[in-house]
Amino acid sequence: MARMCRAEVFDPAEVAVAHVFSRTVRRCFLMGDDLISGKKFDHRKRWIEEYLQQFAAYFGIDLLCFSLLSNHFHLILRSRPDVGRRGSRSPVVEAVPASPQAGWYGHGTNPAGD
Repeated sequence: MARMCRAEVFDPAEVAVAHVFSRTVRRCFLMGDDLISGKKFDHRKRWIEEYLQQFAAYFGIDLLCFSLLSNHFHLILRSRPDVGRRGSRSPVVEAVPASPQAGWYGHGTNPAGD
């Protein structure tokens, strides 16, 4: 059975609290130590923490709690209909490279080199 559309579950005019989680594809390691390659990806946790705070402020939600693990994460979010979105353009759209040649976040190259 398909899940219900979020617009049908959450009323955008009311405060709601949600547990959000996501895994990486094929349970690969996005953060922490990759046991296969031996590479360390701890720096990505700091990136994600910073972006979570920025996106929470932009989208008008409170980030109540979060846990970043090697191959998945958990977020506890509270909607803030009294705050609403700031601005008209999504920072998520701006973060996506325009082309493969644009590099990481569209600013040339990934500073960590991965």
